[in-house]
Amino acid sequence: MLPRPDVILLDFSLPHGDACAIASVLHSAPDLQQIPVIAMLDSNVLPCASTASQLGLADVVTKPLPRNSLGAIILRAVRSRRSHGGKPQTSPLGAG
Repeated sequence: MLPRPDVILLDFSLPHGDACAIASVLHSAPDLQQIPVIAMLDSNVLPCASTASQLGLADVVTKPLPRNSLGAIILRAVRSRRSHGGKPQTSPLGAG
């Protein structure tokens, strides 16, 4: 079995891709759905909370991020997954 990442950072500003489709595949694939996905968005492109929940996002952050906040966001997502039996817990938009 190949090693799995502890967390996936998914930039929703992909120039030639559909980040919602990627997040949906990650959320629905049994071997990937336990990996927390953190969406990184431009501040003018915020999804509604129901969309974030449907996509199984562990967190949603806006760019640009404060200088030292990304490490704390990743650590919170990884700890949440580990404390909930491997399943990432979706946090409210902007929580953290």
